[in-house]
Amino acid sequence: MAQSKVAAFRGKDLRERESLIQNLRRRFERVSRRRDGRPWIARAGRMALILYWGVCLAVIAVGLNAWRPEIGQRLAYALRDPAMDLTAPFPNCSAAHAAGYSDIPVGSPAYTERQDGDGDGLACEPYPHTGAGERLSKIWRRWRG
Repeated sequence: MAQSKVAAFRGKDLRERESLIQNLRRRFERVSRRRDGRPWIARAGRMALILYWGVCLAVIAVGLNAWRPEIGQRLAYALRDPAMDLTAPFPNCSAAHAAGYSDIPVGSPAYTERQDGDGDGLACEPYPHTGAGERLSKIWRRWRG
């Protein structure tokens, strides 16, 4: 069937071919416009839903903080980086790891450039076998008090 359409197209003169091509382009543009409208509406709806839930969570958080302020204080303490409480740098990263500290940020008094091997602003980064689990367990211990 496709070959017969191609053969019929080849048999037409130049004006008829151009007319067929223009007709196909118009049809393609109409279909494309119709399809492009739907994803935009879907994206706008999705963004409105995300905004709605964000506002709901913010209202809940503000209400919870007004009702039970100690929860907000405990959460802030649990999420605060313990390295910011240090007063002096460690002699080396092995000592920092033995004390339970890793990823010491630039703003901490314990940060030294010589312990930041890759220059990313975090000194004494954990060894490859440790990682987010260690940080999460630290947060959990601080949260539980």
